[in-house]
Amino acid sequence: MSRLKYQALHRRDPILGTDLPPVQHESTFSVLLRLAARNVWNRNGICRVFELGDAAHNFSFYDGDSLLQQRIIEMTGWNWQPAEWELGGRLPHLNDALWSKVLRFCPICLSNGFHSLWFQFSAMQECPMHGCVLTDRCQSCGSLVGAYRFTTKLFTTPFKCPECSGWIAGAPFNHGSGDDLRRHRSSVEFAFAPISTWFAEAASNLQFLNQIACRWTDSDSPFKLLHDRLLTGAMALYHPLPARLRWEFAALVDIVAWRHEVASSLGAVSDMPHRYGYLRYGLPLLVYRATLRTLRSFVGTRPFEAGGANRPMERPGGLTQVSRLSTLQAAYLLMRMVFERGAPLTLGADLRGVVLDDGVFAHALVGNILGRLACRVIMLGAFAMLVDLGGDFCRARLAKIDNPSFQISSVIAFAGVALANAQYCVAILPKIGALPILPAEHNHLNRDVIDVINIALVSRVLKYR
Repeated sequence: MSRLKYQALHRRDPILGTDLPPVQHESTFSVLLRLAARNVWNRNGICRVFELGDAAHNFSFYDGDSLLQQRIIEMTGWNWQPAEWELGGRLPHLNDALWSKVLRFCPICLSNGFHSLWFQFSAMQECPMHGCVLTDRCQSCGSLVGAYRFTTKLFTTPFKCPECSGWIAGAPFNHGSGDDLRRHRSSVEFAFAPISTWFAEAASNLQFLNQIACRWTDSDSPFKLLHDRLLTGAMALYHPLPARLRWEFAALVDIVAWRHEVASSLGAVSDMPHRYGYLRYGLPLLVYRATLRTLRSFVGTRPFEAGGANRPMERPGGLTQVSRLSTLQAAYLLMRMVFERGAPLTLGADLRGVVLDDGVFAHALVGNILGRLACRVIMLGAFAMLVDLGGDFCRARLAKIDNPSFQISSVIAFAGVALANAQYCVAILPKIGALPILPAEHNHLNRDVIDVINIALVSRVLKYR
Protein backbone atom coordinates (compact mmCIF):
# COMPACT_ATOMS: atom_id res chain seq x y z
CA MET A 1 0.00 0.00 0.00
CA SER A 2 1.32 3.47 -0.86
CA ARG A 3 2.21 6.06 1.76
CA LEU A 4 -0.55 8.36 0.48
CA LYS A 5 -3.13 5.65 1.08
CA TYR A 6 -1.83 5.18 4.62
CA GLN A 7 -2.06 8.91 5.25
CA ALA A 8 -5.60 8.97 3.89
CA LEU A 9 -6.57 6.06 6.13
CA HIS A 10 -4.98 7.84 9.08
CA ARG A 11 -7.04 10.98 8.39
CA ARG A 12 -10.28 9.01 8.14
CA ASP A 13 -9.71 7.08 11.34
CA PRO A 14 -7.15 8.80 13.60
CA ILE A 15 -5.31 6.52 16.00
CA LEU A 16 -5.63 7.32 19.69
CA GLY A 17 -2.55 6.98 21.89
CA THR A 18 0.05 8.44 19.53
CA ASP A 19 0.73 11.06 22.23
CA LEU A 20 2.43 8.29 24.25
CA PRO A 21 5.29 7.07 22.05
CA PRO A 22 7.23 3.92 23.01
CA VAL A 23 10.18 4.11 25.38
CA GLN A 24 13.52 2.33 24.93
CA HIS A 25 13.44 -1.45 25.53
CA GLU A 26 9.62 -1.52 25.15
CA SER A 27 8.37 -4.53 23.20
CA THR A 28 6.23 -4.38 20.06
CA PHE A 29 3.65 -6.41 22.00
CA SER A 30 3.45 -3.63 24.60
CA VAL A 31 3.04 -0.92 21.98
CA LEU A 32 0.38 -2.83 20.09
CA LEU A 33 -1.52 -3.82 23.26
CA ARG A 34 -1.69 -0.22 24.43
CA LEU A 35 -2.87 1.03 21.04
CA ALA A 36 -5.47 -1.76 20.94
CA ALA A 37 -6.80 -0.77 24.37
CA ARG A 38 -6.96 2.94 23.53
CA ASN A 39 -8.72 2.31 20.21
CA VAL A 40 -10.89 -0.64 21.33
CA TRP A 41 -9.36 -3.06 18.81
CA ASN A 42 -9.31 -6.82 19.04
CA ARG A 43 -7.00 -8.92 16.88
CA ASN A 44 -9.29 -8.67 13.84
CA GLY A 45 -9.51 -4.93 14.30
CA ILE A 46 -5.71 -4.63 14.34
CA CYS A 47 -5.45 -6.70 11.16
CA ARG A 48 -8.08 -4.51 9.48
CA VAL A 49 -6.56 -1.16 10.48
CA PHE A 50 -3.02 -2.13 9.54
CA GLU A 51 -4.14 -4.26 6.58
CA LEU A 52 -1.95 -7.20 7.58
CA GLY A 53 -3.74 -9.90 5.59
CA ASP A 54 -1.99 -13.26 5.59
CA ALA A 55 1.11 -11.75 7.25
CA ALA A 56 -0.71 -11.75 10.61
CA HIS A 57 -0.74 -15.55 10.78
CA ASN A 58 3.06 -15.85 10.80
CA PHE A 59 3.91 -12.89 13.00
CA SER A 60 5.92 -13.51 16.18
CA PHE A 61 6.73 -10.68 18.54
CA TYR A 62 10.39 -11.61 18.23
CA ASP A 63 10.35 -10.65 14.55
CA GLY A 64 12.34 -7.57 13.72
CA ASP A 65 11.61 -5.31 10.78
CA SER A 66 8.17 -6.86 10.32
CA LEU A 67 5.31 -5.53 8.23
CA LEU A 68 3.30 -4.76 11.37
CA GLN A 69 6.13 -2.75 12.94
CA GLN A 70 6.66 -0.78 9.75
CA ARG A 71 2.98 0.10 9.51
CA ILE A 72 2.77 1.16 13.15
CA ILE A 73 5.65 3.56 12.52
CA GLU A 74 4.09 4.96 9.34
CA MET A 75 0.60 5.41 10.76
CA THR A 76 1.61 6.91 14.11
CA GLY A 77 4.41 9.12 12.82
CA TRP A 78 6.70 7.92 15.63
CA ASN A 79 10.46 8.06 15.31
CA TRP A 80 10.57 4.58 16.83
CA GLN A 81 13.07 1.78 16.55
CA PRO A 82 11.43 -1.41 17.86
CA ALA A 83 13.42 -3.20 20.56
CA GLU A 84 13.25 -6.38 18.47
CA TRP A 85 15.45 -4.77 15.82
CA GLU A 86 18.32 -5.06 18.28
CA LEU A 87 18.07 -8.84 18.06
CA GLY A 88 18.69 -8.75 14.33
CA GLY A 89 18.77 -12.54 13.91
CA ARG A 90 22.32 -12.56 15.28
CA LEU A 91 22.04 -15.84 17.20
CA PRO A 92 19.05 -17.56 15.57
CA HIS A 93 19.88 -21.10 16.70
CA LEU A 94 20.10 -20.01 20.35
CA ASN A 95 16.62 -18.46 20.35
CA ASP A 96 14.96 -21.38 22.13
CA ALA A 97 17.48 -21.17 24.96
CA LEU A 98 17.47 -17.37 25.14
CA TRP A 99 13.80 -16.48 24.83
CA SER A 100 10.56 -17.64 26.44
CA LYS A 101 7.82 -18.98 24.19
CA VAL A 102 5.09 -17.68 26.53
CA LEU A 103 4.31 -14.14 27.63
CA ARG A 104 6.14 -13.14 30.82
CA PHE A 105 5.44 -9.84 32.53
CA CYS A 106 5.79 -7.67 35.61
CA PRO A 107 2.26 -7.04 36.99
CA ILE A 108 3.08 -3.45 38.01
CA CYS A 109 4.57 -2.61 34.61
CA LEU A 110 1.69 -4.21 32.70
CA SER A 111 -0.94 -2.35 34.73
CA ASN A 112 0.81 0.81 33.54
CA GLY A 113 0.70 -0.34 29.93
CA PHE A 114 4.37 -1.35 29.67
CA HIS A 115 6.09 -4.61 28.75
CA SER A 116 9.78 -4.90 27.97
CA LEU A 117 11.24 -7.25 25.40
CA TRP A 118 13.78 -8.25 28.06
CA PHE A 119 11.02 -9.71 30.24
CA GLN A 120 10.98 -12.50 27.64
CA PHE A 121 14.70 -13.17 28.17
CA SER A 122 14.90 -16.58 29.87
CA ALA A 123 17.53 -15.52 32.42
CA MET A 124 15.55 -12.51 33.69
CA GLN A 125 13.52 -13.70 36.66
CA GLU A 126 12.40 -10.39 38.14
CA CYS A 127 11.61 -6.85 37.00
CA PRO A 128 14.73 -4.68 37.42
CA MET A 129 12.54 -1.64 38.19
CA HIS A 130 10.08 -3.04 40.74
CA GLY A 131 11.71 -6.26 41.96
CA CYS A 132 8.54 -8.23 41.09
CA VAL A 133 9.00 -11.84 40.09
CA LEU A 134 8.04 -12.14 36.43
CA THR A 135 5.00 -14.30 35.84
CA ASP A 136 3.30 -16.05 32.95
CA ARG A 137 -0.11 -16.34 34.66
CA CYS A 138 -3.17 -14.15 34.96
CA GLN A 139 -3.09 -12.40 38.34
CA SER A 140 -6.90 -12.62 38.57
CA CYS A 141 -7.47 -16.36 37.96
CA GLY A 142 -4.04 -17.98 37.70
CA SER A 143 -4.44 -19.35 34.16
CA LEU A 144 -1.55 -19.25 31.68
CA VAL A 145 -1.68 -16.12 29.57
CA GLY A 146 -0.49 -17.94 26.44
CA ALA A 147 2.12 -17.94 23.70
CA TYR A 148 4.11 -14.79 23.00
CA ARG A 149 2.65 -14.35 19.53
CA PHE A 150 0.06 -12.20 17.81
CA THR A 151 -2.80 -14.42 18.96
CA THR A 152 -6.52 -13.89 19.39
CA LYS A 153 -6.16 -14.96 23.03
CA LEU A 154 -3.94 -12.00 23.92
CA PHE A 155 -6.04 -9.47 22.03
CA THR A 156 -9.66 -10.59 22.60
CA THR A 157 -9.91 -7.74 25.11
CA PRO A 158 -6.50 -6.07 25.56
CA PHE A 159 -5.08 -6.33 29.09
CA LYS A 160 -7.87 -8.75 30.08
CA CYS A 161 -7.79 -12.52 30.50
CA PRO A 162 -9.93 -14.47 28.01
CA GLU A 163 -10.52 -17.16 30.66
CA CYS A 164 -11.92 -15.04 33.51
CA SER A 165 -12.34 -11.58 31.89
CA GLY A 166 -10.34 -10.14 34.78
CA TRP A 167 -7.28 -7.93 34.47
CA ILE A 168 -4.21 -9.99 33.60
CA ALA A 169 -2.03 -7.75 35.76
CA GLY A 170 -4.48 -7.98 38.68
CA ALA A 171 -5.20 -4.25 38.41
CA PRO A 172 -6.95 -2.18 35.72
CA PHE A 173 -4.98 -0.56 32.96
CA ASN A 174 -5.38 3.22 33.25
CA HIS A 175 -5.12 4.84 29.84
CA GLY A 176 -3.37 7.89 31.25
CA SER A 177 -0.96 6.15 33.62
CA GLY A 178 1.64 5.76 30.89
CA ASP A 179 2.49 9.41 31.41
CA ASP A 180 4.16 8.51 34.69
CA LEU A 181 6.28 5.82 33.03
CA ARG A 182 7.43 8.22 30.34
CA ARG A 183 8.38 10.89 32.87
CA HIS A 184 10.79 8.28 34.25
CA ARG A 185 12.10 6.95 30.94
CA SER A 186 15.68 7.45 32.13
CA SER A 187 15.00 4.91 34.90
CA VAL A 188 13.68 2.45 32.33
CA GLU A 189 16.76 2.88 30.16
CA PHE A 190 19.07 2.50 33.17
CA ALA A 191 17.29 -0.63 34.44
CA PHE A 192 17.62 -2.55 31.17
CA ALA A 193 21.01 -1.23 30.02
CA PRO A 194 23.07 -4.12 31.54
CA ILE A 195 21.16 -6.87 29.72
CA SER A 196 21.10 -4.85 26.50
CA THR A 197 24.89 -4.50 26.68
CA TRP A 198 25.26 -8.20 27.50
CA PHE A 199 23.26 -9.19 24.46
CA ALA A 200 25.16 -6.84 22.15
CA GLU A 201 28.43 -8.49 23.24
CA ALA A 202 26.88 -11.97 23.08
CA ALA A 203 26.25 -11.52 19.36
CA SER A 204 29.99 -11.91 18.78
CA ASN A 205 31.07 -13.90 21.85
CA LEU A 206 28.59 -16.75 21.41
CA GLN A 207 28.82 -17.48 17.70
CA PHE A 208 30.51 -20.81 18.49
CA LEU A 209 27.43 -21.86 20.48
CA ASN A 210 25.13 -20.75 17.68
CA GLN A 211 27.14 -22.96 15.31
CA ILE A 212 26.86 -25.93 17.66
CA ALA A 213 23.12 -25.42 18.14
CA CYS A 214 22.42 -25.28 14.40
CA ARG A 215 23.09 -29.05 14.24
CA TRP A 216 20.35 -29.74 16.74
CA THR A 217 17.35 -28.22 14.97
CA ASP A 218 15.74 -31.63 14.31
CA SER A 219 16.32 -33.15 17.73
CA ASP A 220 13.40 -34.65 19.64
CA SER A 221 12.11 -33.51 23.02
CA PRO A 222 14.42 -35.44 25.41
CA PHE A 223 17.43 -33.95 23.66
CA LYS A 224 15.82 -30.52 23.32
CA LEU A 225 15.76 -29.98 27.07
CA LEU A 226 19.35 -31.19 27.45
CA HIS A 227 20.55 -29.00 24.59
CA ASP A 228 19.03 -25.87 26.15
CA ARG A 229 20.60 -26.75 29.51
CA LEU A 230 24.00 -27.24 27.87
CA LEU A 231 23.77 -24.00 25.91
CA THR A 232 22.76 -21.93 28.94
CA GLY A 233 25.45 -23.65 31.01
CA ALA A 234 28.04 -22.76 28.39
CA MET A 235 26.77 -19.18 28.24
CA ALA A 236 26.98 -18.90 32.03
CA LEU A 237 30.58 -20.10 31.91
CA TYR A 238 31.88 -18.24 28.87
CA HIS A 239 29.77 -15.06 28.81
CA PRO A 240 28.50 -14.48 32.39
CA LEU A 241 25.24 -12.65 32.92
CA PRO A 242 24.86 -9.25 34.61
CA ALA A 243 24.06 -9.18 38.31
CA ARG A 244 20.61 -10.43 39.39
CA LEU A 245 20.12 -12.47 36.24
CA ARG A 246 20.51 -16.24 36.21
CA TRP A 247 19.87 -19.26 34.03
CA GLU A 248 17.31 -21.41 35.86
CA PHE A 249 18.15 -24.78 34.33
CA ALA A 250 21.77 -24.39 33.24
CA ALA A 251 23.88 -27.57 33.24
CA LEU A 252 27.37 -27.64 34.72
CA VAL A 253 29.67 -27.97 31.72
CA ASP A 254 33.27 -27.98 30.59
CA ILE A 255 34.22 -26.05 27.46
CA VAL A 256 37.35 -27.43 25.82
CA ALA A 257 39.08 -25.78 22.89
CA TRP A 258 42.30 -26.39 21.01
CA ARG A 259 44.34 -25.41 17.98
CA HIS A 260 45.79 -28.16 15.82
CA GLU A 261 48.26 -27.66 12.98
CA VAL A 262 48.18 -30.05 10.04
CA ALA A 263 50.77 -30.83 7.39
CA SER A 264 48.68 -30.07 4.30
CA SER A 265 46.24 -27.36 3.33
CA LEU A 266 42.90 -27.81 5.04
CA GLY A 267 41.07 -27.05 1.85
CA ALA A 268 42.58 -30.01 0.02
CA VAL A 269 41.43 -33.63 -0.02
CA SER A 270 43.29 -35.39 2.79
CA ASP A 271 44.00 -38.95 3.87
CA MET A 272 40.60 -38.85 5.57
CA PRO A 273 38.33 -37.41 2.86
CA HIS A 274 34.66 -36.64 3.37
CA ARG A 275 33.61 -40.14 2.33
CA TYR A 276 31.88 -42.01 5.10
CA GLY A 277 33.18 -45.43 4.21
CA TYR A 278 36.76 -44.33 4.91
CA LEU A 279 35.84 -43.60 8.52
CA ARG A 280 35.46 -47.27 9.45
CA TYR A 281 39.15 -47.94 9.89
CA GLY A 282 42.52 -46.26 10.34
CA LEU A 283 42.87 -43.29 12.66
CA PRO A 284 39.23 -43.14 13.87
CA LEU A 285 39.25 -46.82 14.80
CA LEU A 286 42.54 -46.52 16.70
CA VAL A 287 41.28 -43.51 18.66
CA TYR A 288 37.92 -45.18 19.21
CA ARG A 289 39.48 -48.30 20.72
CA ALA A 290 41.85 -46.33 22.94
CA THR A 291 39.06 -44.06 24.23
CA LEU A 292 36.77 -47.05 24.82
CA ARG A 293 39.42 -48.56 27.05
CA THR A 294 39.60 -45.31 29.02
CA LEU A 295 35.84 -45.18 29.39
CA ARG A 296 35.59 -48.84 30.35
CA SER A 297 38.15 -48.28 33.08
CA PHE A 298 36.24 -45.21 34.25
CA VAL A 299 32.91 -47.07 34.33
CA GLY A 300 34.45 -50.05 36.10
CA THR A 301 35.92 -47.98 38.94
CA ARG A 302 32.93 -45.77 39.74
CA PRO A 303 30.46 -46.55 42.55
CA PHE A 304 27.28 -48.25 41.36
CA GLU A 305 23.89 -46.82 42.23
CA ALA A 306 21.39 -49.00 44.04
CA GLY A 307 20.30 -51.91 41.90
CA GLY A 308 23.10 -51.49 39.38
CA ALA A 309 24.90 -54.57 38.13
CA ASN A 310 28.34 -55.00 39.64
CA ARG A 311 29.79 -57.21 36.92
CA PRO A 312 30.28 -57.10 33.16
CA MET A 313 27.16 -57.90 31.18
CA GLU A 314 27.90 -60.35 28.39
CA ARG A 315 25.71 -60.97 25.41
CA PRO A 316 23.91 -64.27 26.15
CA GLY A 317 20.65 -63.17 27.74
CA GLY A 318 21.95 -59.59 27.85
CA LEU A 319 18.68 -57.81 27.21
CA THR A 320 17.09 -59.39 30.25
CA GLN A 321 19.74 -57.67 32.37
CA VAL A 322 19.30 -54.17 30.94
CA SER A 323 17.18 -53.05 33.89
CA ARG A 324 20.06 -53.91 36.25
CA LEU A 325 22.60 -51.68 34.53
CA SER A 326 23.94 -48.59 36.29
CA THR A 327 23.63 -45.24 34.51
CA LEU A 328 27.32 -45.29 33.51
CA GLN A 329 27.10 -48.84 32.19
CA ALA A 330 23.95 -48.07 30.20
CA ALA A 331 25.49 -44.90 28.75
CA TYR A 332 28.65 -46.79 27.78
CA LEU A 333 26.73 -49.53 25.99
CA LEU A 334 24.36 -47.10 24.27
CA MET A 335 27.28 -45.04 23.03
CA ARG A 336 28.77 -48.19 21.48
CA MET A 337 25.47 -48.98 19.78
CA VAL A 338 25.45 -45.50 18.23
CA PHE A 339 29.08 -45.54 17.09
CA GLU A 340 29.47 -49.14 15.95
CA ARG A 341 27.92 -51.39 13.37
CA GLY A 342 26.50 -54.46 15.10
CA ALA A 343 28.05 -53.57 18.44
CA PRO A 344 27.96 -56.50 20.90
CA LEU A 345 26.02 -55.78 24.05
CA THR A 346 28.98 -56.22 26.36
CA LEU A 347 31.11 -54.36 28.86
CA GLY A 348 33.95 -56.79 28.31
CA ALA A 349 37.48 -55.81 27.33
CA ASP A 350 37.59 -57.55 23.95
CA LEU A 351 37.41 -54.86 21.24
CA ARG A 352 38.34 -57.09 18.31
CA GLY A 353 36.02 -56.91 15.34
CA VAL A 354 34.82 -53.38 16.07
CA VAL A 355 33.47 -51.74 12.90
CA LEU A 356 32.48 -48.08 13.06
CA ASP A 357 29.17 -46.95 11.60
CA ASP A 358 29.14 -44.97 8.35
CA GLY A 359 29.90 -41.33 8.96
CA VAL A 360 30.15 -41.72 12.71
CA PHE A 361 32.96 -39.14 12.91
CA ALA A 362 31.73 -36.99 10.04
CA HIS A 363 30.68 -34.31 12.55
CA ALA A 364 34.31 -34.04 13.68
CA LEU A 365 35.68 -33.19 10.23
CA VAL A 366 37.18 -29.71 10.05
CA GLY A 367 38.41 -28.57 6.67
CA ASN A 368 38.04 -32.16 5.39
CA ILE A 369 40.57 -33.37 7.96
CA LEU A 370 39.76 -35.57 10.92
CA GLY A 371 41.93 -34.89 13.96
CA ARG A 372 42.77 -37.32 16.73
CA LEU A 373 41.69 -34.86 19.41
CA ALA A 374 38.38 -34.27 17.66
CA CYS A 375 37.70 -38.03 17.55
CA ARG A 376 38.37 -38.34 21.26
CA VAL A 377 36.25 -35.34 22.25
CA ILE A 378 33.33 -36.48 20.11
CA MET A 379 33.31 -39.81 21.96
CA LEU A 380 33.71 -38.34 25.43
CA GLY A 381 31.09 -35.69 24.71
CA ALA A 382 28.57 -38.26 23.49
CA PHE A 383 29.16 -40.43 26.57
CA ALA A 384 28.83 -37.47 28.95
CA MET A 385 25.59 -36.32 27.31
CA LEU A 386 24.07 -39.80 27.55
CA VAL A 387 25.01 -39.95 31.24
CA ASP A 388 23.35 -36.56 31.73
CA LEU A 389 20.18 -37.83 30.02
CA GLY A 390 20.01 -40.45 32.75
CA GLY A 391 19.90 -44.19 33.30
CA ASP A 392 16.20 -44.56 32.47
CA PHE A 393 16.70 -42.91 29.09
CA CYS A 394 19.72 -45.06 28.23
CA ARG A 395 18.16 -48.31 29.43
CA ALA A 396 14.98 -47.65 27.44
CA ARG A 397 17.03 -47.06 24.28
CA LEU A 398 19.13 -50.18 24.93
CA ALA A 399 15.97 -52.25 24.94
CA LYS A 400 15.55 -51.26 21.26
CA ILE A 401 18.77 -52.99 20.33
CA ASP A 402 18.30 -52.77 16.56
CA ASN A 403 17.47 -49.07 16.62
CA PRO A 404 18.63 -46.72 19.37
CA SER A 405 16.16 -44.19 17.82
CA PHE A 406 18.30 -41.08 17.70
CA GLN A 407 21.09 -39.65 15.57
CA ILE A 408 24.61 -39.19 16.78
CA SER A 409 24.44 -35.46 15.98
CA SER A 410 21.97 -35.16 18.88
CA VAL A 411 24.66 -36.13 21.41
CA ILE A 412 27.56 -34.09 20.02
CA ALA A 413 28.37 -30.47 20.89
CA PHE A 414 31.31 -29.67 18.64
CA ALA A 415 32.30 -26.87 16.25
CA GLY A 416 35.43 -26.03 14.32
CA VAL A 417 36.86 -23.78 11.64
CA ALA A 418 39.79 -24.25 9.28
CA LEU A 419 42.19 -21.37 8.72
CA ALA A 420 45.37 -21.80 6.66
CA ASN A 421 47.01 -25.00 7.95
CA ALA A 422 45.33 -25.06 11.33
CA GLN A 423 42.12 -26.30 12.90
CA TYR A 424 40.42 -24.36 15.68
CA CYS A 425 38.00 -26.57 17.59
CA VAL A 426 35.65 -26.21 20.58
CA ALA A 427 33.30 -28.62 22.34
CA ILE A 428 30.88 -28.59 25.28
CA LEU A 429 30.75 -31.54 27.66
CA PRO A 430 28.48 -31.98 30.70
CA LYS A 431 30.48 -32.27 33.89
CA ILE A 432 30.85 -35.79 35.25
CA GLY A 433 32.98 -36.33 38.31
CA ALA A 434 36.47 -37.62 37.48
CA LEU A 435 35.67 -38.21 33.79
CA PRO A 436 39.05 -37.90 32.00
CA ILE A 437 37.89 -35.26 29.54
CA LEU A 438 40.76 -32.82 29.92
CA PRO A 439 44.02 -34.34 28.72
CA ALA A 440 46.91 -31.95 28.24
CA GLU A 441 46.06 -31.28 24.58
CA HIS A 442 42.56 -29.98 25.42
CA ASN A 443 42.66 -26.56 27.02
CA HIS A 444 39.74 -25.74 29.28
CA LEU A 445 38.04 -22.49 28.21
CA ASN A 446 40.79 -21.53 25.78
CA ARG A 447 39.48 -18.05 24.97
CA ASP A 448 42.12 -17.32 22.34
CA VAL A 449 40.98 -20.29 20.24
CA ILE A 450 37.28 -19.56 20.79
CA ASP A 451 37.82 -15.92 19.79
CA VAL A 452 39.28 -17.07 16.46
CA ILE A 453 36.28 -19.36 15.89
CA ASN A 454 33.84 -16.56 16.74
CA ILE A 455 35.52 -14.08 14.40
CA ALA A 456 35.60 -16.60 11.56
CA LEU A 457 31.92 -17.45 12.01
CA VAL A 458 30.87 -13.78 12.16
CA SER A 459 32.83 -13.14 8.95
CA ARG A 460 31.10 -16.09 7.32
CA VAL A 461 27.66 -14.76 8.26
CA LEU A 462 28.45 -11.29 6.93
CA LYS A 463 29.83 -12.74 3.72
CA TYR A 464 26.62 -14.58 2.86
CA ARG A 465 24.18 -11.84 3.85
